[in-house]
Amino acid sequence: MVNHAATYGSTKINFMTTHFFIDTEGDHIPNSYCYKGTNDCLPFTQDVIANWTSSFTKCLQHAVAKGFTGIAVTPHLDGWGQFTPWRNSLRVNPLAKYSGFSYTDIMLVPLAHALNAVMTEDMTVWFALQGEMSLMAMMYPREHQRLLPYLKSLVIKDNPTQASQVRMGLSINFNKLCDGEYCSAASSSNPLLNPAAIQALFQAINFIGISAYPAYTPGSLQGFEDTIMSFVWEIKVRQQQGYNIKLGAANDTCLVRWHSQLMTTRCPPVADWFIGRTGSHLKAVSVWTMLAKYMLVP
Repeated sequence: MVNHAATYGSTKINFMTTHFFIDTEGDHIPNSYCYKGTNDCLPFTQDVIANWTSSFTKCLQHAVAKGFTGIAVTPHLDGWGQFTPWRNSLRVNPLAKYSGFSYTDIMLVPLAHALNAVMTEDMTVWFALQGEMSLMAMMYPREHQRLLPYLKSLVIKDNPTQASQVRMGLSINFNKLCDGEYCSAASSSNPLLNPAAIQALFQAINFIGISAYPAYTPGSLQGFEDTIMSFVWEIKVRQQQGYNIKLGAANDTCLVRWHSQLMTTRCPPVADWFIGRTGSHLKAVSVWTMLAKYMLVP
């Protein structure tokens, strides 16, 4: 896949890594995590995590050898077994251990170590804490915010000058921000939802990724606009419910799609991130302006 992506002439590539959860109770909370073997989903051990990290590091090294200087990672969890709820509805505390391992243990820390192995002075990293798993970020914003500096420190290790090259963020679904229902409850009646903590998390991140399901045609931003319209509508609704979800104005406020990236003047003027420039930069800016009305602090 890396070889195929390189044929398009891009210098940026997005890796969507996937591990699995087993939910025996059907309550959207993992009982354990596992990785996909040949015919089954096998339990994690420290040796498995070390081997996976080594294998993914080799994949990243191959990408660097192919000329990629921008690497994004968008981790996913999929269900395995009798109950397989949609990942967007998972109630996962990223720091809690389920059968001995946390989401941070099996996914985030290995990704950070692999990224560290390929960091150079001209490398830029977009590190999403999760992909299309919005509810876990809304239910556990403090835990996600605690992870931001920790994971970044693992990526740069003894090279603080590389700090600006590592951008930490969230990758969420284009709608159903809290799986469609949990955000609707007032904070006073639902202690798991804390608007102030959610606001602090969004202030702390460098980017928001959106899984953009509307059809995307190379050379056109129509599908991208459809995605943004859905996202903006939901943000507006949540703000009316008391969730003041905004990005900090001082942040590197780039919105990242799986295939494209919209930029403010603080970011490089690239409208189409992976496939190549489309000539629609002005249109992209107008879409960003629409999003900024709801997402950016004045």
